[in-house]
Amino acid sequence: MADVSTTVEAPWDDGAPVAALVEVPWDDATAIGSTGGAWTAPPAPPGGTPTGPNTVADFVIPRQAVYDVAHVVTVIDQRDGLPVELESMSLSCDEASVCWTLSAAGPAALFERLTTGDELPILDITIDGMQWIFVAESVQRSREFAGSGVRITGRSLTILAGEPYQFVQNWVNDGPTTAAQIAEQAQVFTGLELEWQLEDWPVPDRVWTFSGSPLAVVQRVAESVGAVLRSARNANSIAVMPRYRLLPNEWPETAPDVDIHVEAVMTDSFERSDRPAYDGIYVSGQQQGVTCLVRLAGTAGERAAPLVTDLLITDSVAAQQRGVAELGAAGPQAIVRMTLPVLTDAGAPGVLELGWLCRVFDGFSKWWGVVRAITVDVAFPSVMQTVTLERHLGYAEGTSAVEEEEPAAPPAPPAGAAIGWLDLVTDPDGTAAHANSGFAQFVFGFEPIIVNTSMYAGVVGFAGESVSWSPTWTPVNSGDPSPTLTPLSGGRVQVEWANAGGFPPNTYPGLLVLGATVDGGSVATIEVVAADAFYDTFTWGPSP
Repeated sequence: MADVSTTVEAPWDDGAPVAALVEVPWDDATAIGSTGGAWTAPPAPPGGTPTGPNTVADFVIPRQAVYDVAHVVTVIDQRDGLPVELESMSLSCDEASVCWTLSAAGPAALFERLTTGDELPILDITIDGMQWIFVAESVQRSREFAGSGVRITGRSLTILAGEPYQFVQNWVNDGPTTAAQIAEQAQVFTGLELEWQLEDWPVPDRVWTFSGSPLAVVQRVAESVGAVLRSARNANSIAVMPRYRLLPNEWPETAPDVDIHVEAVMTDSFERSDRPAYDGIYVSGQQQGVTCLVRLAGTAGERAAPLVTDLLITDSVAAQQRGVAELGAAGPQAIVRMTLPVLTDAGAPGVLELGWLCRVFDGFSKWWGVVRAITVDVAFPSVMQTVTLERHLGYAEGTSAVEEEEPAAPPAPPAGAAIGWLDLVTDPDGTAAHANSGFAQFVFGFEPIIVNTSMYAGVVGFAGESVSWSPTWTPVNSGDPSPTLTPLSGGRVQVEWANAGGFPPNTYPGLLVLGATVDGGSVATIEVVAADAFYDTFTWGPSP
């Protein structure tokens, strides 16, 4: 029997010649010419664990000639467990929002049902086994000849920790804490669960003040380091996660969350959105904290972005996270929007998530992008999703590095001069006293401090020089009046807190920073914090 060889070409690459032994039942076959020799197995790879990066995606949206999907969509009113008939709906979220949002249309008969009762309707929406829960916040009816309908808008359960469902409050960190604890402690009475995906960092006593709802506290903490929020679809839960888990130049070396074959894309659009190619940035605290140069490793950070400051940049950990968020967004890039089928078979992702890394196979090339927005459109029986991807068209080399800047040494004060609280000061009427005990906090005694009771500061070692005082007032509530300063003899100053009324007498909470200049030379600064609305708790420092 003669050997028969043939060449098989795989669609993704040139194939090697493959030899086969074929028996012809009626006679010996003649030889057929081959374009190459018989296939020879390559040498076995060396033993051991592979060291290359794992780039296998968790999910795949494959290329297929036909996507045959029968969608199952249900909408239930949780108040009575009965189905709600909707004609169409759109579910969406993006990195700038804190919740999923719902926009739906239905028959006019829904108006009475959804506006009856004291409780807001809670709609339980399931699409092919994926669940969303929305608070139906607005139900609008329109009537016209030969047609009428209802428009429904709502937000996911996360909004129950925000306005208008929670009161706006004034927040101050009373004692050393961390950023994660600030966000978590604000949720004690809301039931909102936090999934903290950032690296936590310390926040010193009374550095942070804020006015807003408990949910706004989480937004504010995330904003300080450029993080984004991802609301859970079907629970009162939210993830606080970095805007860039990896810098864009590291995307090709990691396993993506989902592979997308461009043949599966129904429509797509491409829009350039270039930014300067910064390779460094200075990030700094404000009242306290650090000043750091965050740069791409392997560069000098000379193409520096504008300085970024925030009250919560109190540690190099926070500075680096904010720096990565700023530098990751630099360079040539584009916004790509794709309309994709919703596939829930084994290995398919269903509806994509914010922050997912996508690898897109586009013809003979591939590129990477991060999901920044998602919209799910349901127009029965069709269900489609539109995703917005941040795609980078060029990569700056290097990972991030942080260098903490040493603060500049203050100018030398006049000989023997320093600023501090006077060791013992008694009210003019003798009802209360306070002293510098060397500790950070002093609580007054049984007698409350009466209206216009003063605190006093002075220059230690004062020897007749000319002293001028420069106050900086940061109120907890914008617009609250500052304390009144009256310079006194002997290098002293009288501090009178503004009276906010009430009994016991109230004052306005905030931070007062006093600076002293002796004969034109800066001495130092001292901080005074009115901790609450009463004249019973103050903090100050440093000690003289």
